[in-house]
Amino acid sequence: VKSIYYSYIYLIFDKKHFGTATAFLWAAQAFGICLCGIIGQIMVSRGVSYLSLNYLSMISVCVAFLFTFLIPTKKYEAAEENVRGSSYASISASDIDVIAVDNSDPLKIN
Repeated sequence: VKSIYYSYIYLIFDKKHFGTATAFLWAAQAFGICLCGIIGQIMVSRGVSYLSLNYLSMISVCVAFLFTFLIPTKKYEAAEENVRGSSYASISASDIDVIAVDNSDPLKIN
């Protein structure tokens, strides 16, 4: 799932903002996991059944799925321009060298 978030974030932001966007994404995920754990512990300590927690989890996933339709889309042409600006877009097949690996020592690269 994280790769989907990163792919979308890297399409939306310019290359110079990738670090900041990644930091905000990690912070949002950590905050969400922490908040879910706290809410779950409070609910269990108050006597809420585990079946109710399953229903709450299912409803949360459905609401999050519906929020995905509100995310603005990125046009392919603009995303292609963003990728072309990166250093990976300038690598051609002739630039890639084949790395031979010695089977006797798996950690040794020739």
